[in-house]
Amino acid sequence: MTLRDGTVRIGRIVLGLFFVADGVIKLTGISKTVQLFERIGWGQWFRYFTGVLVLIGGAMMLLRLRWTFTGAVLCACTVGTGALLYALKLHRDPTLPTVITALTVALAVLAYSATSRDA
Repeated sequence: MTLRDGTVRIGRIVLGLFFVADGVIKLTGISKTVQLFERIGWGQWFRYFTGVLVLIGGAMMLLRLRWTFTGAVLCACTVGTGALLYALKLHRDPTLPTVITALTVALAVLAYSATSRDA
């Protein structure tokens, strides 16, 4: 196993579990997510929508290496949109969602190269 393979494996587990937990939190409405999405102003349907997206993306990362790229791109787009909303709509510091987006994009790039190399 190379360093790249180990990085992809650890990234899949850590980010996959993070996004599955984040999706469950959004879908159940705990940890002040209801109030956060009310402040965004797009209604609770948006909370459910993003919860489903990150839950599916996180599960894809955890289940198969072949699906990691797609799951990571799905989650990166969702969290990247969250970073923009934090900065532009909520006027809050977008550092954390921006870092998570960057890590997820890095995982997507590594997973893509790993799957294209194995194919």
